[in-house]
Amino acid sequence: TDFILYGGQAAERYANENGMIYGGTDPSVYVPVDTEPKFSQEETREWSSDDTDGLTLTVLNAREAYPDKVLVNGEALERENYINNVTEETKQIIISAEYLKTLQSGTYTVSAEYPNGAAVAEITIKNDEKPGDTDTEPDTDTEPDTDTEPDTDTEPGGENPETYITEDGITYVSNPDDTRAVYSSQTTGPEVTIPSEAHGSAVVAVGFRAFKDNTTLEKITIPEGVTKINAEAFKGCTNLKEVYLPESVAEIADNAFEDCPNVLIFGKKGSYAEQYAAQNNIGFVNIDNIYGDLDGDNIITANDALDVLRASLGMTDLTPEQEKLADIDGDGSVTANDALIVLRYSVGLIDEDSPIGKKLKA
Repeated sequence: TDFILYGGQAAERYANENGMIYGGTDPSVYVPVDTEPKFSQEETREWSSDDTDGLTLTVLNAREAYPDKVLVNGEALERENYINNVTEETKQIIISAEYLKTLQSGTYTVSAEYPNGAAVAEITIKNDEKPGDTDTEPDTDTEPDTDTEPDTDTEPGGENPETYITEDGITYVSNPDDTRAVYSSQTTGPEVTIPSEAHGSAVVAVGFRAFKDNTTLEKITIPEGVTKINAEAFKGCTNLKEVYLPESVAEIADNAFEDCPNVLIFGKKGSYAEQYAAQNNIGFVNIDNIYGDLDGDNIITANDALDVLRASLGMTDLTPEQEKLADIDGDGSVTANDALIVLRYSVGLIDEDSPIGKKLKA
């Protein structure tokens, strides 16, 4: 079993020089590497608006003193909204009362990320100023509705059945404003299209690690209305090649596509998606561009066919965007066949209403 070395700068240097794991300044007992963090079950997970001290969650089995980040319903908390209270005996996260007062009454998922995993807990908010519609006790005397589709309202862990729903292999978590975020995915196909609504509520975000390590995923389309993609949402999706982002997306975590070596982002020119792709060295494809139009003049000519042919022979290098536009037959590579298709179209030998013609048509 590996051990964690705690201490100051000298301990950190020693650990790094000797192949050991450095656990921060917390002088607690060692934590086995294969142990995941969790929140203690011994304290209340409820907060009401007359409590001025915030909500305290004690973390067990964390390898480091401080979490990388704390999230509520998949949204990362700003640092001023929580406190790390670390002593020789305990590690605690205290979510501030000021932040909790901004939430409607209801149930929320809190997660704290550490190098050896994430501690996850459900908390209940009772806010007199924002009562919401979740304070009513369930009618335990009513017979189950046998006409309801099975399992669509069941949260993965069995708690809070009204908070989570699953449709077409995607689980969504409800937000206090009646919107939903993608919580996790059990899809196994190469292509996934997230709907704009789930269970009658608008989908507005892709949550923390929602598609993490889905190695079968190759293409995903995210609908208009989604505004945020959270941390590690697609981390480890090693076969992901195409991500279609709407203009509504305004925030994407820096590591949302970590360990996705072949990913390309498709979106509108001038959008946040294009800006994000440039800042994170990810290839970007303008979805308004025309297949076969490699020189970007908005018409397909014999010059474009020549460019495709030269690329197929290795005589010129294409950008990721140009490679996508040059692969007319969709076989994943640029070949002389693609050049021939472009040439035939440019001289009117391909009907614009044929499948290939529609693909090349502006």
